[in-house]
Amino acid sequence: MGFRKFTDIQKSLFMKFAWKIMVEDSLWSHFFRAKYLRQNHISLVDRGKGTRFWRMVASCIPEVLNLSKWKIKNGNISFWFDKWLDEGPLCNLVPMGDSPILQVTELKMENGWDVVKLHDIVGEELAGKVLEVLCKSREGVDVLIWTASKDGKFSTKSAWNCVRTTAPKVRWADWVWHPCIPKNISVNMWKFFNNALSVDDRIKSIGIPLASKCDCCVHGAYENRDHVLANGDIAKEVWRITYAQMGLGRTTGTSWNQIVEEWFFTASKTSQLGHLLGIIPSIVTWSLWLRRCKARAEGVKDSAITVWYNIKTWIGKVG
Repeated sequence: MGFRKFTDIQKSLFMKFAWKIMVEDSLWSHFFRAKYLRQNHISLVDRGKGTRFWRMVASCIPEVLNLSKWKIKNGNISFWFDKWLDEGPLCNLVPMGDSPILQVTELKMENGWDVVKLHDIVGEELAGKVLEVLCKSREGVDVLIWTASKDGKFSTKSAWNCVRTTAPKVRWADWVWHPCIPKNISVNMWKFFNNALSVDDRIKSIGIPLASKCDCCVHGAYENRDHVLANGDIAKEVWRITYAQMGLGRTTGTSWNQIVEEWFFTASKTSQLGHLLGIIPSIVTWSLWLRRCKARAEGVKDSAITVWYNIKTWIGKVG
C-alpha cells in the first residue's frame, strides 16, 4: 500500500549520521571521531562499543562505505582502507605489508607518482589500475561520492532506496491505484487481492466459529470471497451484464482473481475504452461488496439489475 517500514527509515537516518561523520567538518563530527575513532580508520571502528545511538550508527558504516567512493585530489585519504578504486579498498585486494597508515599523497613525486614504490606494494598487475586512477587526480580537496545517486550527493531518500526490500511490481497495481478511482475503492481492492475481507470463510480461518450463509443466493451457500464477488448468483449475473454491456462476450474465469485479471489484460491506457476496461473491475467489485454489506447490516438485498445501475452511476463519475 506504499507504507514505508519504520526500520528502513530509521536505518537510512543512521546512515546519514555515518555519512556526516565521514565528510563533515563540524563540531558534531569532530566529537564523534575523537571519541570513537581516535586515530583509527572509520572502517576499523568497534561496532559493539559505545552508546546505543553510536552502535546503530556504527552498524551502518560498512554499508555507507560500500556505497561511496573517493575522488582523489590532494590524496589525504588512506591508501589501503579508503575506497577509491572500483574494485574496492586495496586492503581487500592485496596484503598491506608494513605500512598500514600510508596515505595516497605519500606516493606523489614532483613530476608524477612513485611507480617503483607502487609496483613494490601492490604488484605489477594492480599497479596499472592504481596509476590509471591516480593520473586523473586534480588539485583540491578529496571528495567522497555517494554512488547511489546520480549527482554523487548523499540523501536520506537514496539511502532508503538502498536498504529497503522491494517487492516485484504487481501488474494490476496501475489500474487498482488509478487516479480516477476513489481511494476507498482502491484500498478495498488491495484488501480483496490479499484476501483480507471479513467474509465468513475468512472469519472462520482465524478461529471464530460461525454458521456461514450468504446473502446472494436463494439457498444460502457458504460465503467466501469468490462466492461474494464471482460465483454467487448475484455476482455471476452482474458480471454477465457488465461483459455484455462492454461487448466482451462471456468470461472464462472461475474465480474473482481470474475474472479481474482477464479485464486488466484487455485494458489499455491508449484509449478511453481501454481506460474503462481497466477501471470497471474495481467498480464492479466494490458494488458487489457494498451490496453484500448492505444485505448483512440492513437486510436490504438489491437485485443484480439494481447493482448494475449503481455501477453505471460510478462509471459516469470516474469515466
